[in-house]
Amino acid sequence: MSCNNWEEGSVKIPSDQWAAFRTAILNKVNELRQAKYLHACNAYRAAQANGKGQRGFSRADWVRDSERFHDVAHYITRRGETKVYKPTKKSFPKLPTSKSVVLHLDEAGISLDNKKRAVSYWSGENNRAVERARDNPIVDFMFQKLHAVKWGRNSGGEFIGNDEYNQDSREGGGGGNYTTASFGPKCKRAYL
Repeated sequence: MSCNNWEEGSVKIPSDQWAAFRTAILNKVNELRQAKYLHACNAYRAAQANGKGQRGFSRADWVRDSERFHDVAHYITRRGETKVYKPTKKSFPKLPTSKSVVLHLDEAGISLDNKKRAVSYWSGENNRAVERARDNPIVDFMFQKLHAVKWGRNSGGEFIGNDEYNQDSREGGGGGNYTTASFGPKCKRAYL
């Protein structure tokens, strides 16, 4: 069954754990980018090998039509062309692990703010947007790290959300946004 939903919020991390938290997430991003670069290199080599000796063979169409390499096709092909291009490292930049950063992911976004020592997260508002956002390996890793934090005073926060069924509620108190996850000493831990 379909369900339009969304969630967003911000959590302040204790200052003694902020650097490790931020570095772990950015290392995970860099690790996944490196894996995607290697996957694109494999796609390039496979396209070159499959087109060898065939006249009029479109290596670009082969990559685009391949289920195995569909996710990296736009890194090695150009629109309207039949040849493939070797992937470049600069298409998969390595993020510095000590700076504030905003990550735009599929169906989600994460902001790591050094000044506030806070992580902000948001999903799009769409059909099953929260489920798809939470399926992202970086978002999943962020939630694992949030559950591992040892919370102190003046830290924590919550993620709120809503969905189309709750918004249509005509019951007393119904229809408002609700907490989807909370962290810290003032909030009970929840992971829905």
